[in-house]
Amino acid sequence: MEKKTVLCLIAVVAIIVVVIFAGCIEKEGPAPTLTPPPTITAPKEMAGTFVLQVTDQPSAIDDFDILNVTVSEVMLHKTGEADSGTNETWITLEPSNHSFDLTTLQEGNVTTIVNESVETGKYTQVRLIVESAKGIANESMVNVTVPSGMLKVVKPFTITENQTVTFRFDINVVKAGEEYNVVPVIGKSGVLL
Repeated sequence: MEKKTVLCLIAVVAIIVVVIFAGCIEKEGPAPTLTPPPTITAPKEMAGTFVLQVTDQPSAIDDFDILNVTVSEVMLHKTGEADSGTNETWITLEPSNHSFDLTTLQEGNVTTIVNESVETGKYTQVRLIVESAKGIANESMVNVTVPSGMLKVVKPFTITENQTVTFRFDINVVKAGEEYNVVPVIGKSGVLL
């Protein structure tokens, strides 16, 4: 046979094989378009508003012309919920008003240092991390100490959705020899009803 005839026969056999197998193979539809998977948005945490006010009890504060306290951060202790398996956590809040003069916060006067949205839940403690406390009495600098650099009040409260909780943090200045200590007044501190 001629080379040309052999090539023609091979071509015909190849076409027949393709036609036979084409009937056995499922036809593919158009290529799928690549679409991104649907975006799943996690539900937003429910939140309420936490307002922290600071005031001062009359005591050794009368010795001062000025007593400036500077708070670097406020910490809230949130308890875990047994059925949800979440652990307890600390939430750190940035004060909107870092410094305040305790001599101006007497007789019902307050200053708001935090007014923020926080997660709903049960809280047990409020801490003020104090950067410094500087006082002037009789035109002289006075040693003022904040034990452990922190003021804390352990009192439970609950933040509920779309509700505002105002926590009044009462501070006292106590004379100890030639020095003064700034301490929380736990009995007068807590959520305003």
